[in-house]
Amino acid sequence: MSKTGNIKKNYLYNLVYTLLNTALPLLTMPYLARVVGAEGVGIHAYYYSAAHIFYIIAKLGLNNYGTRLISRNRDSADLSAVFSSVYYQQMITALVANVAYWGYYFLVARKEPNGVFALILGLLVFAGFFDIDWLFSGLEQFKSISRKNILVKTVSVALIFLLVKRREDLWKYTLLIAGSMFFGYLSMWTRLKRLVHFVPVPFRDVLAHLKPNLILVIPVFAINVYRTMDKIMLGAMSTMIQTGLYENAEKIVYALCGFITAFGTVMMPRITHMIASGQEAEMERYRALSMEFMMTLMIAMSAGLMAVSNRLAVLLFGAQFAGSGPLLMALSVTLPIIGWANVIRSQYVIPRGLDRLYVITVVSGAVVNLIVNAMLIPGMAAMGAVIGTICAEGIVPVIQFILLRKQIDYGPLVKKSVIALVSGIIMYGVVRLAERLPLTGVTLLGVQVVIGVVTYGGICLALHLAFDRDLLVMLRSKRGRKAAQGD
Repeated sequence: MSKTGNIKKNYLYNLVYTLLNTALPLLTMPYLARVVGAEGVGIHAYYYSAAHIFYIIAKLGLNNYGTRLISRNRDSADLSAVFSSVYYQQMITALVANVAYWGYYFLVARKEPNGVFALILGLLVFAGFFDIDWLFSGLEQFKSISRKNILVKTVSVALIFLLVKRREDLWKYTLLIAGSMFFGYLSMWTRLKRLVHFVPVPFRDVLAHLKPNLILVIPVFAINVYRTMDKIMLGAMSTMIQTGLYENAEKIVYALCGFITAFGTVMMPRITHMIASGQEAEMERYRALSMEFMMTLMIAMSAGLMAVSNRLAVLLFGAQFAGSGPLLMALSVTLPIIGWANVIRSQYVIPRGLDRLYVITVVSGAVVNLIVNAMLIPGMAAMGAVIGTICAEGIVPVIQFILLRKQIDYGPLVKKSVIALVSGIIMYGVVRLAERLPLTGVTLLGVQVVIGVVTYGGICLALHLAFDRDLLVMLRSKRGRKAAQGD
């Protein structure tokens, strides 16, 4: 078994992979928005969201359950047996999901004017048979996950620009998106034999994974309720144009969430292994550093995005997507909220097997989202869906705090975030003031980004030097060591 990589390299590898998965549509969005328009974007989002629900059924909670189980057994002689039993269970659920999806297609989607998109996206549901990312994540083999997917995603982006030329080519875009996911997952199988091999296992061992996996699919399904159901509800209760405006605004925010997802994916197997090894002190240190890093990064992104959202939406997607600007401004609030909840979830809740707590928090978010959407979408259209998303994301860390306040010392975590919050507020004001500069278009946006980065970085550094005692102690100790070496 190859040694696991260090956290920095794993984070970079997984960041590339996650961003490619989440940002592939973002890379092509400005082009696609101008070719197919808001209605075309909305049609793709509507049918993709429906297919993704069936894909979740195929995978159940394996991204968390499979990763955790492989991480716990990666040094065990039974690793191949564990992998085999989990994958055989995945085959069963993937078969059920595919049968159900084609039932949906023939009974419902085929009769709709744009039902051909549901037919194409059957490839995405079929990919559920081949997605074994959970194995590589549990072994911390993030380099393996990312390298081949980079090639697949790059080719698909090139093909989108080559083949999608007019409104009628929307089906080609949908096919390339689904195909890139399918072939990306399929490419991972070339490395499988170097890590594990299939072995016969009793059927009861396969079924034994079903119950805990069904428990963990509840939060996965719930998360996707308020990340995909909002578009389905918009398409049904409002218009495809409103769905398209919301889809593009949400894509930008969730592409930035790739930084959060990548970090959580890397840290979860490492923390799980630490718990199994009894490294409690080291685990606590990682969590504190992770929270500080995550809040510093996400608050900066949130404040910056909020300041330039209206300009960014028009520059990226064209004037017909000007309505995405206010949606993007409001959605940017969710970035630090999602980052905070992710650190607690990936470094405390899931590694310790607190699946019931995980289910409670995420299901609460889904319920809140559905209720708010149902109340607000008919009258507020896309902005109603935005408010529903903010409420859904916000309730998760609140419930985490209520249920974990006796186990986790939140005080130091909050203190570490105050500096980033103050810096973000000031940066927002400075970047907004920069709009008065005699510049336009991309030039003004570029200047605003540079001003924001310099302002945020400078204020963060100044506040840390003034108030962060741990940093001062570390700097003084380093100076002391250098002075001693000089003597």
